Amino acid sequence: MYLFGSVLTLPVAWMNVGIAHSDYSLAFKVIYIVRCFIFSGTLGIYWYLLALVYSCIVIFYALKWNKRFLLYLISFIFFVVGVLYDGGLIKGTFVGKFIHVVVGSENNFLNVGLFYMCIGLFFQEKGFVMNRYVTVFLLILSIVLSTILNEMSPYRFMKAPIAVFLFMLSIQYGFSMFKRSSVTLRKWSTAIYLGHFPFVLLFDYYLKRGTWIDFSLAILFSLVLFYVLSYIYVLRVS
Repeated sequence: MYLFGSVLTLPVAWMNVGIAHSDYSLAFKVIYIVRCFIFSGTLGIYWYLLALVYSCIVIFYALKWNKRFLLYLISFIFFVVGVLYDGGLIKGTFVGKFIHVVVGSENNFLNVGLFYMCIGLFFQEKGFVMNRYVTVFLLILSIVLSTILNEMSPYRFMKAPIAVFLFMLSIQYGFSMFKRSSVTLRKWSTAIYLGHFPFVLLFDYYLKRGTWIDFSLAILFSLVLFYVLSYIYVLRVS
């Protein structure tokens, strides 16, 4: 999925590099794209898929070698480093420069991805069951906390893990009523995830608006692209 998304959106990623780093030579632009592809995604939004891949590898071997405590400790340490970097508290230090130059931003598998995955691992191994009222309460609480922390730099970097933690806790409840539509919803969410950001960049570049209308159009175009590609795939298989 990561390779497909990266290849499909490479022209947009290249255009984005040209706009953001017009002073780069051709060689530097190529090196920059390769760096992003390895660490943070050719388009920033794809860092999440890349982080999943790397984190799965780390967690697999940590469990294989029975190093759970070390896994949780390392993920927490790197997450704290990401918080400090995002808040500008280690700017100018060797660690800060390493994150900026090598991995591009705090959005990578070490500073973010591994910590998220460890949250999921914890709940997968421990398991919790709650009633629906507690579930709804935690979902609302996660949204509220995310909104508040988003305005409190450097604490805004902590909004996603808190939301993920509460969401992981909430989904332990069955949600059996949504099982039939879950496959369709997952397809739509994947299509929006892979497609919306390139469209947002294109709309911002050519329309110069940056409004909710552009974002809504980007989501719509993502779903249209999804169904077009699905139709082509069906034709090819048949």
